[in-house]
Amino acid sequence: QFFEERFDVDLLLNYVAIINWSVPFDDMFQNHFAYQRPSDGKWILFPWDLDQNFGEWKGANPSIYMGEIGNVDNRSGWAHYVKDAFLKSFRTEYDDRLLLLNNTVLHPDNIARLVDNVTAQANPGEASQAPAGIQCTSPARAPSYKALALARQTIVNGAIAKVKLDAGADQVVFAGSTVQFDGRASEPDPGPTVTYSWDNGMQG
Repeated sequence: QFFEERFDVDLLLNYVAIINWSVPFDDMFQNHFAYQRPSDGKWILFPWDLDQNFGEWKGANPSIYMGEIGNVDNRSGWAHYVKDAFLKSFRTEYDDRLLLLNNTVLHPDNIARLVDNVTAQANPGEASQAPAGIQCTSPARAPSYKALALARQTIVNGAIAKVKLDAGADQVVFAGSTVQFDGRASEPDPGPTVTYSWDNGMQG
């Protein structure tokens, strides 16, 4: 009730889902603006200073619940108290929103297109003329952004949807031999609403 009365919950769901998808380095008690919307008095958070997000700090593996009190992936053991309370109050809604965004807006294909568009417009030579100079360039980071999106999609889907694809132990056989894979360790079990198929045209 606290959040529903004081925050735009839908926007806060997007904020927490996207910032946690990006593996935040430095957003615990700083690096976000709080804005109160005049029309209804509700609060909105806007992130800034995203240095070392997007895999540069901890790669693609950290928890999707960063910011909660006691989360092992929080920087220096710090917590983000708004995120902590929000994740505890809207856990199911958060999981649903993150899963949706992970497979739509944040899909690796979309991220790759965005990175390519930004990279095409980047001009490191011009940027280096600035008094502060530059410490990194978009073109140099482009491959790591794309790699993060690809890896993070698998990790987030596995954490929320509990999807695990397992075709059994690796096998070495002679060319032309029949190979039988064992997918019984995959999750969830196949059934009327869950089907598994090969991505290379194979059958069975």
